Amino acid sequence: MPTDSEKKLITLAFCDIVDDFRQKFIPKEPDRKYNYVIDIFSKWHRNFFYLCERFKSEHPDRIADEFDSPFVRLEYLDKDSFTFSYLRHTGSWHIVDQRISSNECKDLILSNPNFQPLPIA
Repeated sequence: MPTDSEKKLITLAFCDIVDDFRQKFIPKEPDRKYNYVIDIFSKWHRNFFYLCERFKSEHPDRIADEFDSPFVRLEYLDKDSFTFSYLRHTGSWHIVDQRISSNECKDLILSNPNFQPLPIA
């Protein structure tokens, strides 16, 4: 389990990616007939670090006004060692690589659109 200071360092290491994704993938004028992205953020849950999208829904039959959807999960194994997974369309996590560094995780995210939010239509 990572310490609080390790969590802060890892979160800071991914700030640039999160900020870049906010610029690229949050629509300025969304089509409000459909769910649309309103934020991209990171969060911790136990020893898992997630990159997530927050969606808003304005459809009259919506279940919730807003909901979160993670798209990348890094499982903390040891100091700068992670298992990298992404959320498949089936709703299950798919392990891509194990025992890789945070820099290797960042490279995977930036080099493969499957590990990024969906592009704005």
